[in-house]
Amino acid sequence: MFQILMLTDADGPSASVLPALDLLNHKVSVAPTRTVSGSLDGRSPDVVLLDGRTDLITARNLAQLLTAKGLAAPLLMVLTEGGMAAVAANWMVDDVVLDTAGPAEVEARLRLASSRTAEVPEDDTRIRA
Repeated sequence: MFQILMLTDADGPSASVLPALDLLNHKVSVAPTRTVSGSLDGRSPDVVLLDGRTDLITARNLAQLLTAKGLAAPLLMVLTEGGMAAVAANWMVDDVVLDTAGPAEVEARLRLASSRTAEVPEDDTRIRA
């Protein structure tokens, strides 16, 4: 079971953003995107889902900010089909998922994203002489 943080400004539960999450056995907490300023306020989720369905510019900027601030958890962006045409590598998300994706696809994307992040060794920034 993953601890998922859903960043969205949508009213209602996380199922309004990604309905398939309701059918999966994960703990989902929701936070408004407008309150996140580059950190997750002490939270340490396994995965962060970012709602990019309605405001692509804000979602892109927040994804870039979170990644630049050293977000440790994988970052997945939830998009509509129209948003898929706009997303690019410089958005700095680990994966994207359509809001209409079924439970099997969502589960697979969550597992793959979290396993890729777990395999990345930490950067050794020590200077040796």
